[in-house]
Amino acid sequence: MGSLLGWIDFSPEHRDKVTRVIGLLSEPGTVDELGIGVIRNAFSNRLFPGLSTVQTRAKYLIIIPRILRDYDALSEREKRKYSSLAIYLQQSEDDCNKLLVSKHHGESELGIFGAENVAQNKLLQRMPSSVYWNGLRTFGLITTPLSLTEFLTNYQRRSKTDAYIHDSSETTRGDDEDAGDILLQPIKIPDANNGWKDELRIHLTSIEAEYLQSAVIQNARGSLLAYLLGDDSRMEELLRLSGNEFDSLLTLDCIKELKHIDEELYQTVQAASDFWRVTYGAHIRYNQLLQERNSGTPGSFDSLWTDWCDSIVHDHQLWNRWNTDWIWRLVSDNGSVLKPQVRTFVEGWSHAIEHGESKRLDEIVIMQENLNKGGRARLRSGGERVKEGEWVGISGLTYRVPTAWQIVKDILDGLDSKETS
Repeated sequence: MGSLLGWIDFSPEHRDKVTRVIGLLSEPGTVDELGIGVIRNAFSNRLFPGLSTVQTRAKYLIIIPRILRDYDALSEREKRKYSSLAIYLQQSEDDCNKLLVSKHHGESELGIFGAENVAQNKLLQRMPSSVYWNGLRTFGLITTPLSLTEFLTNYQRRSKTDAYIHDSSETTRGDDEDAGDILLQPIKIPDANNGWKDELRIHLTSIEAEYLQSAVIQNARGSLLAYLLGDDSRMEELLRLSGNEFDSLLTLDCIKELKHIDEELYQTVQAASDFWRVTYGAHIRYNQLLQERNSGTPGSFDSLWTDWCDSIVHDHQLWNRWNTDWIWRLVSDNGSVLKPQVRTFVEGWSHAIEHGESKRLDEIVIMQENLNKGGRARLRSGGERVKEGEWVGISGLTYRVPTAWQIVKDILDGLDSKETS
């Protein structure tokens, strides 16, 4: 019998969070066997807030507010055709995706949501609004602290809907008036283009690109994403990366310059790289132990372990930088709660590696999997076996770099389209 997952539905906010988690669990390489996900997320939120690994194209950050703006323009009779704003949003998103698929027919790798489902005339399993909701709030495109479900319910109740559209050309208001904006003008759009669906493409227009660039820079100040979007040469340098690995960022001139512009942000980039370099060894050793249970040898991961040890054990610069107290503060500033066993695991593993206490390494990994997974731990007696050569758990931390790369590309392409038009 297959495993089942259930939860007690206390609130719309809880339901939204569970939906996002279930979606993440379906992605390869995201099962967090050793419990470092909360630290990964803290780094990701500091560097690339508002993004997630399941986002595809920047255009959806524009489409969703436009759909909500269109709902405002409906007459009361037209609104009554839909049982709720949530239904209107879902149907409109589905229509937009069908339109995108038809307009980009024959083109591949465009990041259109559920393109395969659309082609087979199936409903989308996950709506763009749920995936981009955090980004819409983070970048100030929709000003609300509410979950998507709560916002749609409250927004539908508003009687004076025209008051909610906040044209981006209006003068920025002060802090006192901003509090009122949350209630009165939550939706911000780049322009009042009533024919936007007729012109709909997955690519940003120049107006949309300028608007998104400004919104991110203003509302995600201090992040690496805002820094990269703040200058065309930085964006171009990011897009020249041959791969989307996080460590590739450290080779960029604009990141090296960051050390003199924002030392704290540079430290975060460096610490994120160091964190994975150190904990990657624990994941290698974990997979070696799983293979040894099957065949008595670490199998194909033996060379990975040797290469990792050679690259890190004698890296004195890394160990001079290594500061777990700084990492714990980062997690706390992110509003997350770190389990004591995760802290003990990271500190114990890094201490044993730095000081050559190799005999403790297996014990540390086995204990952490047991504390993190409980009865589902694979290294326990009777635990689930793995296939020969199969990697289990996280294989790399990109901290949302692939998503950031695509968002930056979309914005830069949109800006460039103004020059070529």
